[in-house]
Amino acid sequence: MERQRRTKKENKKFGEHFFDFLMVFLAVFLGFLAENVREYIVDRNREKDYAHSLINDLKEDDKTLKDDIRNNAELIADYGELLHEIKYPSSNHVNKLYYYFIPTNYYNVFLPVQRTIQQLESSGSFRLFKDVNISDSIASYYNNVRNTVDQGSTYIRYFDYYHSVSSQVFSYAQVDSFFYSSKQILSLPYPLALKTKDPQLIDLLYSKVFILKFILENNYENELTHLDKQALSMISLLKKKYS
Repeated sequence: MERQRRTKKENKKFGEHFFDFLMVFLAVFLGFLAENVREYIVDRNREKDYAHSLINDLKEDDKTLKDDIRNNAELIADYGELLHEIKYPSSNHVNKLYYYFIPTNYYNVFLPVQRTIQQLESSGSFRLFKDVNISDSIASYYNNVRNTVDQGSTYIRYFDYYHSVSSQVFSYAQVDSFFYSSKQILSLPYPLALKTKDPQLIDLLYSKVFILKFILENNYENELTHLDKQALSMISLLKKKYS
């Protein structure tokens, strides 16, 4: 009888220990689940915040791209006018050369907004975008941004080549007061003068202008236009997903 009572007591202790173990296991397991749920919610909120931040960056890019495309279209026309006047001199030739030359002292290159993508890349938060279509689209856009920036650097390099030649042909001292009112040059009562009339240097000037126009018209403007379409597509995609 005494041994039977001890067995029942031992069974009771085992049941209590098992119950305690089960309670601890459930507490740990539920805590683990709760932490996973909390982390999931935090990650999804961060993903949404990054998406909205990307939309704002893309909107700024879109505005900048449209401005650059419009300004560069005007610059392409200015290059064309200068090329025509060099090749086919008209009356009041030199003054017209200066008139068409002045706008070519400026350039427009795309400067993207990269606040959010830099944060995503530096913090490793790009992983938050689980939708493959979204993550691939973001990666594709910013890869094209880098290509466009590289194209802009190429354009600036040839722009500098052009001005190393133009500074040997045109005298800034004669027109420095007309840079913001160049139309006045056409109505000046006196002719302006070039630094040189050397045919070889004038021909070199023509070549530099031609190359600049070609790069801008056939390469860089196409890159800007394509990138702007992609930015608008990205804005639409992100808004649809995270609105």
